[in-house]
Amino acid sequence: MDTVELDRLEVLVMVDNESDGLSLPCYAADPSASGRERAAKYTSEISHLVSEVRSGHKECADFRSICGAGHGLSLLLTAEVDGKTHTLLFDGGPSPELFEHNARSLEVNAADIQAAVLSHWHIDHSAGLPKAAQMISEAKAAAAAAAEPSKHAAQDSSKTGPADTAESTCGPPVVFDLHPKRPIRRGIQPSADTIIPFNKEPEFSEMEWPSTKVECHSEGHTLQDGCFYVSGFIPRVTSYETGNPNHVSLWEEGGDYVLDEEVADERYVAAAVKGKGVIVFSACSHAGIVNVMKDVQQKTGKPPYAVFGGTRSDSGISVQSVECSSIDMLYLCS
Repeated sequence: MDTVELDRLEVLVMVDNESDGLSLPCYAADPSASGRERAAKYTSEISHLVSEVRSGHKECADFRSICGAGHGLSLLLTAEVDGKTHTLLFDGGPSPELFEHNARSLEVNAADIQAAVLSHWHIDHSAGLPKAAQMISEAKAAAAAAAEPSKHAAQDSSKTGPADTAESTCGPPVVFDLHPKRPIRRGIQPSADTIIPFNKEPEFSEMEWPSTKVECHSEGHTLQDGCFYVSGFIPRVTSYETGNPNHVSLWEEGGDYVLDEEVADERYVAAAVKGKGVIVFSACSHAGIVNVMKDVQQKTGKPPYAVFGGTRSDSGISVQSVECSSIDMLYLCS
């Protein structure tokens, strides 16, 4: 895992399973901490709306701007090293509408996104990425036109469909890092004669816009000058993390669904923070969260400093699997 040490790593949750409007403000960091660590203060959206009105930034508490929740995940990771920032989008959530709404509510400038990674082909992580690609391309075109209006006066920045090529005059294209083995659909098979299909997975071409390009990787590699590590296949080494029961995939149009309990295309993202250690972002953890942590330890010689995302074992809910994973996680973090 050949990554650089970051001075700072910021995580912005774009989409998550829950939305919290009413919790009281509290410090996320240790109350005894000081300085920048103490600044990790959690404020609910309602409290934030109230403070915006009190400060004069907003005329009213605009409930339409509250972020929506959805089954899935999308994170915006911003790394800072030597005064330079690198921004990575990790997954896109379960719908383009939700991604766009939350991005605008959070006042995210899509032109600042420099790369995107899909953890695995499941619609609750992949569906928002085509909208992200569109927003990035349009934002970059608008920024370029504003910077050089004469040069870009003839350029159509309101393009409404994917491009035939990812090349653009709006700076280097933003890489959408995907696993090459894309299923047509996935689903579950609760019984021998019943398939519950999920939505069709986005096409590669849906993430190709004038300022974006698709790159496919199945092996571990780094992105953005070594700030982020994207894993390859996560080895299954524990005895109790045995896969996603009854999970199936459709690999060819008109073909049959096949049992696919391993979800072998799932990948994690990791980043090393100076003075802390490796922070891991693991989406669903179909491979098992302990397997993810063990893979990080094998690659770095140390357990991760923190783990963010799914902590499932994916072998069915049982007291034994919960106990085993809890014990191993405590052992790895001790």
